[in-house]
Amino acid sequence: MWRAYANLDALPPQYNHLVVNHGVTFVDRQIGAHTQSVESKNGQLKEFVRRKYGIHDEPFTSHLREFAWRERFGDRNNVFYHLWSQISMFYPCIQ
Repeated sequence: MWRAYANLDALPPQYNHLVVNHGVTFVDRQIGAHTQSVESKNGQLKEFVRRKYGIHDEPFTSHLREFAWRERFGDRNNVFYHLWSQISMFYPCIQ
């Protein structure tokens, strides 16, 4: 087994891991498995970090979290609202 697959059993039950044999095809037509979406998102993340921060030795995790947040709440018209809605989820008001 490929080492990257060693901990697949530890993933949450809703995670559906699909496999594509690139020696045969790049898209499994029966189950629809492919790697293009993951590779595309990885490219977007790398471009985001490069454009915003250049190349630094800073922790990658913070860049990844910012990228994910902007992907989810990136509407520039509602950024302030989304920021406060997220803060209120993690730090609810005590009544």
